[in-house]
Amino acid sequence: MTTLNASNETLKTVSRWFGWVGGLRILAMTALISYDVILRYVMNAPMIGAHEMVNYMLLMCFFLFLTDCWNASTHVRTGERVIGILGAAQIDKYGNMNSTSIGDYYRPKTRFSGSGGPSAVVTNLAMLRFDEKTREMYLAHYYPGISPRKILGNMEFTVDASRATEATPPTASELKVLREVVDPRRIIL
Repeated sequence: MTTLNASNETLKTVSRWFGWVGGLRILAMTALISYDVILRYVMNAPMIGAHEMVNYMLLMCFFLFLTDCWNASTHVRTGERVIGILGAAQIDKYGNMNSTSIGDYYRPKTRFSGSGGPSAVVTNLAMLRFDEKTREMYLAHYYPGISPRKILGNMEFTVDASRATEATPPTASELKVLREVVDPRRIIL
């Protein structure tokens, strides 16, 4: 079993464990809230500390959710050749990613952590770059055996494919350096 497969199996197990713990916490919160409501509003005897315990449980569920999201983002389904994954609330056809805020910058409806955009988009079909003048994404290179038509058919917006060229496959010596020097454990490549 490779290191990547072993890591993914571990992540699956941890993800299941967090799922069960999260489910039990939600069940406990539901019981606690119900019990507190009955005591507070029916018997006029509020349960001391119930509100704080529910807030703590909600916070823990949020952190379990974040951990599960991290597990999903590092799972085998994202692919073995992923160098980086950028997330954004919004992305446009220029590759601009909004990960700062939604709404007015100083009084946003929602604020995010922030980030810049990519300099290139590399997929399993092609490499896309950004025009220096317009900043709009364009198809720069497609891989041997893949047509620009297939690439454009997989996109939800149109890009300029007029400058697209077939990518030159790496040489045997380049592959050797990548596999034996850059990533000998085959974690990324």
